[in-house]
Parts: sequence; C-alpha cells; structure tokens
Amino acid sequence: MKRSTLIIIVLLAVVFFTGGYAFRLLLVKGDFNSNKPLMAARFANQLPDIISAEEEIKEMPKAATASSNFSISVKSITRYKNLSMFALISNTELDAKKYITLQEAIKKGMAIVHETEDVNNLSITNKSNSFLFVNAGDIVKGGKQDRTLATDLIIGPNQQRVKLASFCVEHGRWSNRAGEVTTHFNASEKSLSSNELKIAAKRQRNQSQVWEKVSVQQNKLTDNISKITGAKGYIASDEASRSSLQLTLENSVVDSLLSDYKKYLQHALKQDGVNGVAFFINGKFYALDIYNNAQLFNDLANKLLEAAITEAISEYNENITVNPLNTEHLMVYLKKEFKVDNTINPNKYTTIVNKIFKDKSDIFLFETIDTHATNWLHRNILVDVENTASNIKPQQSNQYLRN
Repeated sequence: MKRSTLIIIVLLAVVFFTGGYAFRLLLVKGDFNSNKPLMAARFANQLPDIISAEEEIKEMPKAATASSNFSISVKSITRYKNLSMFALISNTELDAKKYITLQEAIKKGMAIVHETEDVNNLSITNKSNSFLFVNAGDIVKGGKQDRTLATDLIIGPNQQRVKLASFCVEHGRWSNRAGEVTTHFNASEKSLSSNELKIAAKRQRNQSQVWEKVSVQQNKLTDNISKITGAKGYIASDEASRSSLQLTLENSVVDSLLSDYKKYLQHALKQDGVNGVAFFINGKFYALDIYNNAQLFNDLANKLLEAAITEAISEYNENITVNPLNTEHLMVYLKKEFKVDNTINPNKYTTIVNKIFKDKSDIFLFETIDTHATNWLHRNILVDVENTASNIKPQQSNQYLRN
C-alpha cells in the first residue's frame, strides 16, 4: 500500500471516530482578525471543555421568604470560548402543574398581547386552559414599539386583558412596521440579552436606563462582530428600525455566531434532570436561573442560552484568557445571604420577591412564587458586573476537573 493512501485512510478514520472534530480543528484554526468574509466556522477554532461535575451544592441563598432553601447539583460544566455554562439540577416540586410559555402561546394563537398605547403598560389575554408564564425580559415584537416585559407573571386559564408592566426596547417608532399591526404583538422569540438591560428593567425599573442599555449593547455588538469577522462597515442594528433591540437580535450575522456557540453548548441543557443554568463570561459570574418545573425550564432553555451567548459575543475579548471553572466558583455566590428588598404582587397568581446582597457589590436575587401553588417557581440571580467584584476567587478548587 502506498504511503499516501495509508495517510488518507488514517485521516478518514480520525474524522470518523472523533465526529469530525479533529479535522474541523485543522480547518478552522486561525485568528479572528482576518479580513475574509464571515463564516461561522471561523469563530469555532476552540473546542469546548465538557466536564462531568455531579457535585451537590447544599447552600442556596438564604432569605426570609415563603419558600424554603434547597440543594442543587452541578450536572456538567461546559465552556466554549469566553462562555462557561453550568447545567444545574434540583428537585422540582411543581411538575404536576402545566405552564405554557409566552413564546409558545403567541405562536399557537393561545395568547394575545395587546397594545395599549401606554409605553410602560400592556395587557394580555390567555385563551388557553393552561397557566401562562411570562418570563421577565421576554421581548414582544410589533405593536407601536417593541417592548420587554418587566417581571415574571403567571396568568390563569382564560384570563382576559391582564395588565403587563413593560419597557420599550425600541426608541422612536410609534407606528406599524411593514407586515405588522399596531393593535397587538405578533411574536416573542427573543429576550433581554445583557445583565445591564435586565437590571435596568427588573431592578431599576427605569425606561431611560433601558433605552441607554439597548444602545450600549448594540454598539458593543457592532464593535465586536466587526473585529471578529473583519467586516468593515458592519452595523448590528437594522435599518428598518435602528433603535430596535429585537431587530438587532434577529441580525443574520448575530444569528450565525449564536448558532456556532449553541452547537457546542445546547446539548448540556438537554441532559436528564437539568432544570437550571448558570453562566460565566470571561471568567466572571453573570447569572443563574432555576425553575421548579422541569418542562418550563426545557421550554425556556433556548431563550436563556441565546441571551447569554449574545452577551458573551458583545463582551468577547481575545486578550482575556478564560481558565476552566469548577463548582467552587459558583458556590461563592450561592453562600451569600440575601435580604428582602421589595415584594411585588402583580396579580392573584404571582408574587415576585426581590432580594439584594450588597457588600462591595450589587448582586440581585429575584424569586417568583406561584401563590396558587404556594411554592416558588423561578429564581434568578443577576450580577451588576460593572459595579461588582464578580471575579471572586473560590477558596479551593475541585480536584476532579482537568486543566
């Protein structure tokens, strides 16, 4: 057998037995500053770290609330580029209750989000026989301006025109876009995609800050994607409405980069028992979401992941070295004691308990209680990364993680 033939056979065997990863690594290895046109593969020159980490974390944030503390386990830690993701497991106590997400309900014609011509208030009709769950940060597209919904909300079956607190994420437009109507909103496929935006809406509840943070993220995406792709003159916002966060998130180049991250990360959220996720960007803790209903988490997981990836792209810095993380890095935040800061009762089914931790930093815990089920449904931790020492070092590392 000729030597060249033998080499080809060996290469084919490597491709087959590694699922193409080794060959892919050879093809896409290079720098991000090339002036060649964008290809998703060019942003994929680093294979992910997938680490088995089934270790129980017994401490959850302590606070005097209607709900009790509980234990979580880290199922796996997966890193791709500057985004590290912890897939989390805890006991789910509300699995018997059927919730439908806003995204699914609008898509199936089971819910209508009505335009009220009040920027900071909309209304919603639940036409289904299920409990409709609005996840804080959901964006609704259409109406006279795209909006984001300010708080978690549970709407009972067949409820009519329930009030929704909202913030505009599209500064300026007050008429229909092509193919859309102004009386209601036609989709909810995206959500707020930066911690600054989430805190401005959920914690500060300030419209001016929301508009400012939309602009900040659009500019970051424009600058970073221009560097990553080498595309001169690239603008992340859409000419149909430059101020629309929704249209920016629908941008084809953003979507291409999202897909690249997702193919390495999304499988981890589909593992058996996973009902929560935590994200670190550039080695810093950003957010945690955990749900007391497994199906609800499964239905929201893609939105949560896309929002985190978008922020990771906007914060990407090739000069930052991201080291492997372990459960101790996350546990630092779960040991903190949160004090009740604010309680909101938006309707008869929902209570949102906002808690805050402050030492040298601002770390926020939002807990949503299903008052009908007398149990918590959603817990969300957000870090104000700009103002906090979010790179707190753990006291020890876990020996089972590889370098």
